[in-house]
Amino acid sequence: MLSNFVLSFSILVVLFASLTLVESGTYGGTQVTLPIREKKLPPIVTTDTTGTTNATGTTGTNSTTSALALTNTSKICDVESPTPEVWKARNISGFLSSYPNGNNLTLAQFAEQHGVYNFKCGIGDTCDAGQICAPIPGPVWHVLYAVQQWHHIQESLNRALAFAANTLIVTGSQISTDLFPPDKEKSDHLYKVSFILALVVAIIATISAAAFLWVPGVNNILIMGAIGAVGAAVATGQAVTTIQAQQAFDSMKSDAFSRWAGYTEAITKWQEGMQKQLFDDTKRALGLGINDPAGLGGVLANGALFTNTLQKTTYDIEKTLEDVVKRRLINGILREKKAFVTVNSDECKQGGPNGAFKSEDGWLSWCKDGKMMNIIYADGNKSGNKLYNGGMIPAKYGITVEYMTTQSENCQIKYGGYGHDPYGDGKLPTDINADCIFNLPVCWPSADKSIRKKRRKHGTVVACRDNAALPI
Repeated sequence: MLSNFVLSFSILVVLFASLTLVESGTYGGTQVTLPIREKKLPPIVTTDTTGTTNATGTTGTNSTTSALALTNTSKICDVESPTPEVWKARNISGFLSSYPNGNNLTLAQFAEQHGVYNFKCGIGDTCDAGQICAPIPGPVWHVLYAVQQWHHIQESLNRALAFAANTLIVTGSQISTDLFPPDKEKSDHLYKVSFILALVVAIIATISAAAFLWVPGVNNILIMGAIGAVGAAVATGQAVTTIQAQQAFDSMKSDAFSRWAGYTEAITKWQEGMQKQLFDDTKRALGLGINDPAGLGGVLANGALFTNTLQKTTYDIEKTLEDVVKRRLINGILREKKAFVTVNSDECKQGGPNGAFKSEDGWLSWCKDGKMMNIIYADGNKSGNKLYNGGMIPAKYGITVEYMTTQSENCQIKYGGYGHDPYGDGKLPTDINADCIFNLPVCWPSADKSIRKKRRKHGTVVACRDNAALPI
């Protein structure tokens, strides 16, 4: 027994002697400093080709040897702000690309190998890597954190799809009911189906672009694919949703609200289809190997997603988009009504503010410093001065005649031509004062002698159509 005690005590002395002793600033003595950096990863249990379970450190096949090499990877517990530079400095890409069986090992299996059993990153899941070494150390934590940020983008896309669809359904329904008469003949051209679906695309593209701008260099197909598919669904004139929407529209009842129901159905189907694709793409990525280039391996490769800037919210963007969408919808209605802007067609000597025509008489008219701007519409070869419920545009929706007319005039002067639309196949701005939110055609009857002459004989519509080439 005495010999056993001596042996045990000798072992303890050797172990204690191997620890680093430092001076304590508090007590003036020495105390043990335990190493908290560069610890080894826990052993990974693997199965060799004979079916025998091997722990790292035992003799086995090549897979076991690879696992042994993996356990020699140093743990990282340093608290560093997540950046692509840190990712590169720590060689996380190298760790990931050389991970044993990484081409077949899914994210969930990868996490479980390191004792993380609740790391789920599908649409609707939490997918939270937490803080480094609490309890997950790097480089495993670095990988899981980057996946968390990828998941954040997928969730943002999913919310953006719902927001885009809901915004158009609710806002469009109200506006179309307010600004279109109930009779069939006058509500036939409520909206062009392509315009509505294109507006959906613009909304989702705007929100998505905000997320992508927070991640410079991220252009992997697993992130961009959904947006490309959104655009393709509208860009092709044979998109199923477009055909179905047009068919539903043609068979609708006469009132504007029922007409809008056709668009509601199309938008809802579009939303469901796009969210299903996003769900399937996310599920597919999570089911591929952790370093498979076709899956998360391609997304994580350059460390662009290893950043904390993705914690920003799209809420503010969505709120400002609502105002932009209202303006785009109303602009679309006015264009379908063949509305256009006239500049100085009359003098500012009428009965409204600053000499404009009175809004209570149904006019959309504005005067400043002797310059009159009106919104009228073409009714065949005649002009209509009173748009159906036109007064609700400034009164209910807060969009002034000054805004609509000056936006249109500035757009035409700056870009030339009629109806220039910089947002037709891309994202929307979030600033209501951005160029061409309103882009009604503009005619200057008093500025051209030929227009003035024809106007006297045939009226404003014919003069602006024939001599100024307005598309009305």
